[in-house]
Amino acid sequence: MRLARFLIVGLVAASVPTLAASQSNAQVSKVRVASMSEPANGLTKADMNAEFLQALKENWAESYRQSVPDKKIDFGLSFESRYVDYPAQRLAIIELRLNKVAVGASVFGIIGDNLVRVVCLDRVGDPIDLNSGECGQKIRDVFGVTVSGQGAERG
Repeated sequence: MRLARFLIVGLVAASVPTLAASQSNAQVSKVRVASMSEPANGLTKADMNAEFLQALKENWAESYRQSVPDKKIDFGLSFESRYVDYPAQRLAIIELRLNKVAVGASVFGIIGDNLVRVVCLDRVGDPIDLNSGECGQKIRDVFGVTVSGQGAERG
């Protein structure tokens, strides 16, 4: 099964807290944005189904939770996932929510033979906007689209 082949060690090993901060006007921004790529190992748009979305969400959530130093503290963390479809591609979006506000997101898509990911995190806990700002610009630069709507399929 392609999903099993794809979910290799390191799928979400680059945790959100270790992202290099984007810079604006010679000051460190409050939003951290990064993109990364890895071989898709045969994964295609057709393989991006509900099972795959759930696996992405669970792996990203576990990676993030493991990065929290004191696991006994309840930060009100939750994770939501959805797909957004475009004519040429499907993007999987996993949102990190703090008290029901999206403060981080990881956007996955297939470009050529690679699975590409854009990760955004607001360092002070303000809502992340996938349509504008540094995060929206990085998504446009990497995937050539603007994220809109609530998505097609939720996990």
